[in-house]
Amino acid sequence: MNLSTGLCATALATVVALSASLGAQTPEKAPEKTPARAPTVGRAEYAAANAQQKTLRGKKGVARRTAQLAVADAFAKIADLEGVGPDLAGRALLKAARLLERAKDRERSVACIERALKLDVTARTRANALNLRGHAFRRAEKFAAAIDDYGLVATKHTDVASALVVALRWLGTCKERIGDHAGARAAWDERAKRFAQRTRVVVESRDLIACSFLREGKVADARAVLDACRAQFAEAAKAPGKQGRSVRRALASMRIVKRLARHDAEPAPAP
Repeated sequence: MNLSTGLCATALATVVALSASLGAQTPEKAPEKTPARAPTVGRAEYAAANAQQKTLRGKKGVARRTAQLAVADAFAKIADLEGVGPDLAGRALLKAARLLERAKDRERSVACIERALKLDVTARTRANALNLRGHAFRRAEKFAAAIDDYGLVATKHTDVASALVVALRWLGTCKERIGDHAGARAAWDERAKRFAQRTRVVVESRDLIACSFLREGKVADARAVLDACRAQFAEAAKAPGKQGRSVRRALASMRIVKRLARHDAEPAPAP
């Protein structure tokens, strides 16, 4: 055997040996599939409490209040579940708070809201909690406290539109109740400007401003706000179909219209 033949044989033997070695190795296992995520803790209980809440329909009096308290307890217990997420716990507590308020248990309602505010909830849930507590304070005629809560939504949670439109509406009302008429009108004016694309919100806000002027005896200012609002939506009110009807309905519902009519019908004071 010449040198060339020997080298070829040696190389062939090496390749065969290497192939045998590779074949003998344990094949690499395929990565294990990630197990399906278990349902979020408390989600089933939340759905069950929602279903239980629907059974309130048709109940009245003592039976309704008893059922409201039972559903409120079902929602509140979700926040006590081990491993429940903070936002789900917060939303459940707000559900409980609303039911407790309707059941005339304001103390427990506010306690649920304050518990939710201590959790690491989303901005939306926090803004809703502040509005709910503001409502409770407003109904209890604690207007300064209500202004604080509505004000936090109006300054810290402006990106939560659904909460902001509510906060600015009631912020103005509470400011007016403490005699800050200019502050009230500023809140409603900001509401109209921030939600300029929402006709009903704009008209309602302008109506609130006009009524505020009238309560202060500033009749000309009240009438000017009404006239400006009508002029702003004059073309939209002429639109055919649902859109035009919606605008006309909003303008017709302005309380300032009837209040100015009553004012104009009153006899002038004696000189």
